[in-house]
Amino acid sequence: MAKESSPVVLCERNAKTTIRYDSRDSGVTNERDLKNGKDIKEPNHADFAAAEVSKSARVHVLAVDDNSVDRKIIEMLVKSASFAVTSVDSGAKALEALSTNRNINLIITDYCMPEMSGYDLLKRVKEATAYKHIPVVIMSSENAPDRIQKCIEEGAEEFLLKPVRLPDVKRLKSYVFPSNDNTVEQMNVVCKKRKFNSDGYQVQSPERGPRLGSVTVA
Repeated sequence: MAKESSPVVLCERNAKTTIRYDSRDSGVTNERDLKNGKDIKEPNHADFAAAEVSKSARVHVLAVDDNSVDRKIIEMLVKSASFAVTSVDSGAKALEALSTNRNINLIITDYCMPEMSGYDLLKRVKEATAYKHIPVVIMSSENAPDRIQKCIEEGAEEFLLKPVRLPDVKRLKSYVFPSNDNTVEQMNVVCKKRKFNSDGYQVQSPERGPRLGSVTVA
């Protein structure tokens, strides 16, 4: 009995003519670029997942909060998101940590702190050539539109209301590793940074305070 031939399909991929065929021995569908004679590797979802895990491992958060309980909570959330974390209790110690640890690539700081507030720390970071590229996120238990606007205009990526939750922390990875998947959201953030309406931030729900993404743009 004649051996059944593998189905062959001509297709177009990125303006290239390719031939798709099945390998009966391995049960794998292959694709070959007819011009270059090279197989085109199909996307591997396991590799993609591994790459995402690798990205998370390369996020190093500097958490700044003078309140020991809140600082411990943020530290726990950051670790749960599979990020590395360095936690300090003041703006001065945050600047010291930045000078000694070049792996830090994201800062999340409380707004209300003695001696150096989160806003003051933000300004110091954005004024320093060595640190100004590092994304800064401000958090606070108070929903004060003027304060929020001031931080965003100074260069903060986002303003989170406490209690901060795990999804909030996980989402911050996009500021370190921008991707096409969040391009639209980031463009919206930029637009919202430019203009605020007179109502400031609007609460999303009775149980959850607003963040930057809930700003209403005029």
